[in-house]
Amino acid sequence: MDKKKSGGLIAFAILIILFSLSSITSNLGMMQRLGSGHRGADTILMQVWVAFLIIFSLAEIALAVYILKLNDLARKTLIIAAIVAIGLSLWGYRNAIVTIDKYPDVLNATWAEQIKQVYQETGNEINQAPPEKQENLRKAHKNFKPEPFIKLMLTIGVGFVIFWNALLIFYFTRPKVKEQFSS
Repeated sequence: MDKKKSGGLIAFAILIILFSLSSITSNLGMMQRLGSGHRGADTILMQVWVAFLIIFSLAEIALAVYILKLNDLARKTLIIAAIVAIGLSLWGYRNAIVTIDKYPDVLNATWAEQIKQVYQETGNEINQAPPEKQENLRKAHKNFKPEPFIKLMLTIGVGFVIFWNALLIFYFTRPKVKEQFSS
C-alpha cells in the first residue's frame, strides 16, 4: 500500500525548495559582489560563510525531495537543520550588528559606491523640489547613514528565518505529520 501525503506536507516541501532556490540565488549574487571588492581576511571569511549557506540550501532542497518520498530520516534531519538555521541566524545577526557598530566607516564607504546611482537620482529630485524644501532635503541627503536601515533589514530577515524554521519544527513534529512517515 502506498503512503499518503497530506497537502500541507506537499506545500511545505515546495516552499522549502522555493525558499532554498531564492537563498541560493541571492547568495550567489553576494558571492559575486564579495569577489569584486578588496581581499581582506574578512572578505574571505564572508565568502566561506556564503558558500556554506549555498551548500546548506542545496541540502535543504535534497531534504525536501526526500520528504516528498516520506523518508523519516529526511524529516528528522530537516528538524535538526531548522534548529541549526535558527542558531546560525542568531549568531550571524549578533556578529553583523557588532560589525556594523564597530566599523561604520567601512560600511558607509562600501554602501556609498553601491547606492551612488540612487544618490544621483535623489539629487535630481532635490533640484526639482520647491525651493523652500531644497535646503532641508540636501541636509538629509548629506547626513544619510545606512546603518539603521541595514539593521532594520537584518532584523526583518533574521525574524523571517526564525519564524520559518520554527514553523517547520512545529509542523514536522506534529503527530499527524509523523504518522505519514511511519510504516
